[in-house]
Amino acid sequence: MLNPLIENAYKVLNGDALTRAEALALAEQIEGEDILDLISLANKVRHKFAGPVKACSILNAKSGLCRQNCRFCAQAEAHHTGIETYPLLSKEEILDAAALAASNGVYSFGIVTSGYGYKQCTPEFQQLLAAMDAMHEKFPQLKICVSVGILSRECAELLAEHHCWRYNMNLQTSPERFADLITREHSIQEKIDTIKYLQEFGVSICCGGIFGLGETWKDRIDMAFAVRELKVDGSPLNVLLPIKGT
Repeated sequence: MLNPLIENAYKVLNGDALTRAEALALAEQIEGEDILDLISLANKVRHKFAGPVKACSILNAKSGLCRQNCRFCAQAEAHHTGIETYPLLSKEEILDAAALAASNGVYSFGIVTSGYGYKQCTPEFQQLLAAMDAMHEKFPQLKICVSVGILSRECAELLAEHHCWRYNMNLQTSPERFADLITREHSIQEKIDTIKYLQEFGVSICCGGIFGLGETWKDRIDMAFAVRELKVDGSPLNVLLPIKGT
Protein backbone atom coordinates (compact mmCIF):
# COMPACT_ATOMS: atom_id res chain seq x y z
CA MET A 1 0.00 0.00 0.00
CA LEU A 2 1.38 3.37 -1.01
CA ASN A 3 2.08 6.08 1.51
CA PRO A 4 -0.75 8.64 1.11
CA LEU A 5 1.75 11.40 0.33
CA ILE A 6 3.15 9.38 -2.58
CA GLU A 7 -0.30 8.29 -3.72
CA ASN A 8 -1.32 11.94 -3.93
CA ALA A 9 1.88 12.76 -5.83
CA TYR A 10 0.92 10.39 -8.65
CA LYS A 11 -1.29 13.20 -9.95
CA VAL A 12 1.79 14.73 -11.57
CA LEU A 13 1.65 11.98 -14.20
CA ASN A 14 -1.60 13.57 -15.37
CA GLY A 15 0.00 17.00 -15.57
CA ASP A 16 -1.22 18.25 -12.20
CA ALA A 17 1.38 20.20 -10.24
CA LEU A 18 2.36 19.63 -6.63
CA THR A 19 2.02 22.53 -4.25
CA ARG A 20 5.08 23.73 -2.37
CA ALA A 21 3.71 22.20 0.84
CA GLU A 22 3.10 18.83 -0.86
CA ALA A 23 6.61 18.76 -2.31
CA LEU A 24 8.18 19.65 1.03
CA ALA A 25 6.17 16.94 2.79
CA LEU A 26 7.49 14.34 0.34
CA ALA A 27 11.05 15.49 0.95
CA GLU A 28 10.86 15.65 4.73
CA GLN A 29 8.43 12.89 5.69
CA ILE A 30 9.05 9.97 3.35
CA GLU A 31 11.48 7.46 4.84
CA GLY A 32 12.37 3.78 4.97
CA GLU A 33 10.95 1.50 2.29
CA ASP A 34 8.61 4.27 1.13
CA ILE A 35 11.65 5.97 -0.42
CA LEU A 36 11.75 3.19 -3.02
CA ASP A 37 8.15 3.96 -3.99
CA LEU A 38 9.04 7.64 -4.33
CA ILE A 39 12.02 6.75 -6.54
CA SER A 40 9.73 4.58 -8.67
CA LEU A 41 7.36 7.51 -9.16
CA ALA A 42 10.26 9.81 -10.01
CA ASN A 43 11.38 7.37 -12.72
CA LYS A 44 7.85 7.23 -14.15
CA VAL A 45 7.78 11.04 -14.27
CA ARG A 46 11.15 11.14 -16.02
CA HIS A 47 10.13 8.49 -18.54
CA LYS A 48 6.81 10.16 -19.36
CA PHE A 49 8.01 13.74 -19.67
CA ALA A 50 11.65 13.32 -20.75
CA GLY A 51 11.64 10.03 -22.64
CA PRO A 52 14.58 7.65 -23.02
CA VAL A 53 17.98 8.66 -21.71
CA LYS A 54 20.21 10.29 -24.34
CA ALA A 55 23.97 10.39 -23.84
CA CYS A 56 25.60 13.81 -23.72
CA SER A 57 29.24 14.80 -23.45
CA ILE A 58 30.89 18.04 -22.41
CA LEU A 59 34.25 19.70 -22.93
CA ASN A 60 35.93 21.93 -20.37
CA ALA A 61 36.92 24.46 -23.02
CA LYS A 62 38.30 27.12 -20.67
CA SER A 63 39.56 26.21 -17.22
CA GLY A 64 40.13 28.05 -13.97
CA LEU A 65 41.04 31.64 -13.04
CA CYS A 66 37.37 32.50 -12.51
CA ARG A 67 36.79 35.65 -10.49
CA GLN A 68 33.21 34.76 -9.60
CA ASN A 69 34.57 32.69 -6.70
CA CYS A 70 31.59 30.40 -6.21
CA ARG A 71 32.13 28.75 -2.85
CA PHE A 72 31.95 25.15 -4.09
CA CYS A 73 33.91 25.55 -7.32
CA ALA A 74 37.44 24.28 -7.94
CA GLN A 75 37.86 26.77 -10.80
CA ALA A 76 37.49 29.84 -8.60
CA GLU A 77 40.54 32.12 -8.68
CA ALA A 78 40.42 32.56 -4.90
CA HIS A 79 40.65 28.81 -4.28
CA HIS A 80 43.92 26.91 -4.32
CA THR A 81 42.96 23.55 -5.77
CA GLY A 82 45.85 22.82 -8.10
CA ILE A 83 43.69 22.38 -11.19
CA GLU A 84 45.00 22.90 -14.69
CA THR A 85 44.18 26.37 -16.02
CA TYR A 86 44.04 27.45 -19.66
CA PRO A 87 42.27 29.98 -21.92
CA LEU A 88 39.56 29.13 -24.43
CA LEU A 89 40.65 26.18 -26.56
CA SER A 90 41.21 26.66 -30.26
CA LYS A 91 38.61 25.77 -32.85
CA GLU A 92 40.71 22.75 -33.82
CA GLU A 93 40.91 21.48 -30.24
CA ILE A 94 37.15 21.84 -29.81
CA LEU A 95 36.55 20.00 -33.10
CA ASP A 96 38.85 17.16 -32.01
CA ALA A 97 36.81 16.71 -28.84
CA ALA A 98 33.56 16.86 -30.81
CA ALA A 99 34.88 14.21 -33.19
CA LEU A 100 35.57 11.87 -30.27
CA ALA A 101 32.07 12.46 -28.93
CA ALA A 102 30.49 11.88 -32.34
CA SER A 103 32.45 8.65 -32.83
CA ASN A 104 30.95 7.35 -29.58
CA GLY A 105 27.41 8.09 -30.68
CA VAL A 106 26.53 10.80 -28.18
CA TYR A 107 23.39 12.84 -28.78
CA SER A 108 24.67 16.26 -27.71
CA PHE A 109 28.03 17.90 -27.12
CA GLY A 110 28.50 20.77 -24.69
CA ILE A 111 31.10 23.53 -24.71
CA VAL A 112 31.63 24.64 -21.09
CA THR A 113 33.84 27.48 -19.88
CA SER A 114 34.83 29.08 -16.61
CA GLY A 115 34.23 32.77 -16.00
CA TYR A 116 31.43 35.29 -15.60
CA GLY A 117 30.16 35.08 -19.17
CA TYR A 118 29.80 37.51 -22.05
CA LYS A 119 28.00 40.84 -22.09
CA GLN A 120 29.69 41.90 -25.35
CA CYS A 121 30.74 40.11 -28.52
CA THR A 122 34.43 39.99 -27.62
CA PRO A 123 37.12 38.33 -29.77
CA GLU A 124 36.94 35.33 -27.44
CA PHE A 125 33.18 35.09 -27.93
CA GLN A 126 33.66 35.31 -31.70
CA GLN A 127 36.16 32.45 -31.42
CA LEU A 128 33.49 30.41 -29.65
CA LEU A 129 30.93 31.17 -32.37
CA ALA A 130 33.40 30.12 -35.07
CA ALA A 131 33.98 26.80 -33.31
CA MET A 132 30.23 26.22 -33.10
CA ASP A 133 29.79 26.93 -36.81
CA ALA A 134 32.59 24.52 -37.68
CA MET A 135 31.17 21.84 -35.40
CA HIS A 136 27.71 22.19 -36.94
CA GLU A 137 29.16 21.87 -40.43
CA LYS A 138 31.38 18.88 -39.65
CA PHE A 139 29.10 16.99 -37.25
CA PRO A 140 25.52 17.97 -38.13
CA GLN A 141 24.18 15.01 -36.16
CA LEU A 142 25.50 16.48 -32.89
CA LYS A 143 23.24 18.80 -30.95
CA ILE A 144 25.34 21.73 -29.74
CA CYS A 145 25.05 22.67 -26.07
CA VAL A 146 26.74 25.67 -24.47
CA SER A 147 27.44 26.72 -20.90
CA VAL A 148 29.51 29.89 -20.82
CA GLY A 149 27.93 31.93 -18.05
CA ILE A 150 25.84 35.07 -17.98
CA LEU A 151 24.89 36.66 -21.29
CA SER A 152 23.56 39.90 -22.66
CA ARG A 153 20.53 39.75 -24.93
CA GLU A 154 22.81 40.40 -27.91
CA CYS A 155 25.11 37.49 -27.07
CA ALA A 156 22.13 35.20 -26.45
CA GLU A 157 20.81 36.03 -29.91
CA LEU A 158 24.21 35.33 -31.48
CA LEU A 159 24.43 31.92 -29.83
CA ALA A 160 20.99 31.06 -31.21
CA GLU A 161 22.06 32.17 -34.68
CA HIS A 162 25.19 30.00 -34.47
CA HIS A 163 23.45 26.68 -33.83
CA CYS A 164 23.16 26.61 -30.02
CA TRP A 165 20.49 23.98 -29.37
CA ARG A 166 20.56 23.97 -25.57
CA TYR A 167 22.09 26.22 -22.93
CA ASN A 168 22.96 25.22 -19.38
CA MET A 169 22.43 27.82 -16.68
CA ASN A 170 21.98 26.32 -13.22
CA LEU A 171 20.35 28.34 -10.46
CA GLN A 172 22.32 26.10 -8.04
CA THR A 173 20.16 26.75 -4.97
CA SER A 174 17.21 28.68 -3.56
CA PRO A 175 17.06 32.27 -4.85
CA GLU A 176 16.91 33.49 -1.25
CA ARG A 177 20.12 31.63 -0.31
CA PHE A 178 22.13 32.24 -3.47
CA ALA A 179 24.33 35.03 -2.09
CA ASP A 180 25.08 33.09 1.11
CA LEU A 181 25.67 29.65 -0.38
CA ILE A 182 27.07 30.42 -3.85
CA THR A 183 28.56 33.88 -4.47
CA ARG A 184 28.05 37.61 -4.15
CA GLU A 185 30.01 38.36 -7.33
CA HIS A 186 26.90 38.00 -9.50
CA SER A 187 23.21 37.65 -8.76
CA ILE A 188 20.70 34.92 -9.41
CA GLN A 189 18.64 37.52 -11.29
CA GLU A 190 21.43 37.73 -13.88
CA LYS A 191 21.07 34.00 -14.40
CA ILE A 192 17.30 34.28 -14.75
CA ASP A 193 17.66 37.14 -17.24
CA THR A 194 20.09 35.04 -19.31
CA ILE A 195 17.62 32.17 -19.42
CA LYS A 196 14.82 34.44 -20.57
CA TYR A 197 16.97 36.03 -23.29
CA LEU A 198 17.84 32.60 -24.67
CA GLN A 199 14.24 31.40 -24.53
CA GLU A 200 13.24 34.48 -26.49
CA PHE A 201 15.44 33.25 -29.34
CA GLY A 202 14.27 29.64 -29.19
CA VAL A 203 17.18 28.05 -27.34
CA SER A 204 16.32 25.03 -25.18
CA ILE A 205 17.25 25.48 -21.51
CA CYS A 206 18.90 23.10 -19.07
CA CYS A 207 18.61 24.48 -15.53
CA GLY A 208 19.02 22.79 -12.17
CA GLY A 209 21.26 22.96 -9.16
CA ILE A 210 23.55 21.29 -6.69
CA PHE A 211 22.87 19.50 -3.40
CA GLY A 212 25.28 19.44 -0.47
CA LEU A 213 26.10 23.12 0.00
CA GLY A 214 24.58 23.37 3.46
CA GLU A 215 21.07 24.00 2.18
CA THR A 216 17.87 22.69 3.78
CA TRP A 217 15.12 20.68 2.10
CA LYS A 218 13.10 23.88 2.02
CA ASP A 219 15.91 25.52 0.05
CA ARG A 220 15.93 22.62 -2.40
CA ILE A 221 12.18 22.80 -2.90
CA ASP A 222 12.38 26.58 -3.36
CA MET A 223 15.00 26.04 -6.07
CA ALA A 224 12.83 23.43 -7.78
CA PHE A 225 9.87 25.80 -7.85
CA ALA A 226 12.04 28.64 -9.18
CA VAL A 227 13.17 26.33 -11.99
CA ARG A 228 9.58 25.28 -12.67
CA GLU A 229 8.51 28.91 -13.03
CA LEU A 230 11.10 29.34 -15.79
CA LYS A 231 9.52 26.52 -17.86
CA VAL A 232 12.89 24.98 -18.72
CA ASP A 233 13.38 21.88 -20.87
CA GLY A 234 15.69 19.85 -18.64
CA SER A 235 16.80 19.99 -15.02
CA PRO A 236 20.09 18.41 -13.91
CA LEU A 237 20.72 17.75 -10.24
CA ASN A 238 24.33 17.57 -9.07
CA VAL A 239 25.63 16.32 -5.72
CA LEU A 240 28.63 18.13 -4.28
CA LEU A 241 31.90 16.24 -4.03
CA PRO A 242 33.91 18.65 -1.89
CA ILE A 243 37.30 19.52 -3.37
CA LYS A 244 40.22 20.36 -1.11
CA GLY A 245 40.99 24.05 -1.30
CA THR A 246 37.41 25.27 -1.79
